[in-house]
Amino acid sequence: YSPTLELKYLKTKGVGLEPDLVIMMIDPNDMHDEFFYGAWQEGDWPPLENSRFVRIINKSAFLSLIYSRGKTFLDNRAKRITLENLTSNSAIYAQGEAWENYEKAFDLLKNTILKTQEFLEENDIDFALTTSSRGSYHNTNEWNPGRKVWGFEEGKVYEPKPINIVKEFAEEKGLAYLDVYGVLTDSETYPLF
Repeated sequence: YSPTLELKYLKTKGVGLEPDLVIMMIDPNDMHDEFFYGAWQEGDWPPLENSRFVRIINKSAFLSLIYSRGKTFLDNRAKRITLENLTSNSAIYAQGEAWENYEKAFDLLKNTILKTQEFLEENDIDFALTTSSRGSYHNTNEWNPGRKVWGFEEGKVYEPKPINIVKEFAEEKGLAYLDVYGVLTDSETYPLF
């Protein structure tokens, strides 16, 4: 799922449940999901490459896959977030924290949050925002088996940059924000996950 798909569901079915409050929980990999599920087509970034070469490549599923994988590899090496690695790598939110276009990649997610707030406001429904967390944001020993599978460094506590971006955006826009990350960080009980 992605916030864009959740907004579509909210508009078609969720509003019929007559909620008083909707809490939108943003997951760190929603940055990827927004692009993976095609919400990027509504925005102006990243630009869609439409050269003759790409149009020819896209006529073949096999060549398109090879091109996409190759471009992803090159963009990853260049430490640059693009449509290819956003749509193919759900862990890009952690691996690309210092890469070119990282903050810009959250603009689509921010736009969906605002569209959700606007829709709920029009329907007189209260709105709050929160973020889910990851064990790798809290403790060196949290989520070690998962770290190996998803390419995270073992024993490292990662900066919760996606959480901070969403939290700062909520504060900037005056949105109610429930700080799950802070509660988990203040916990004295481990493991959390």
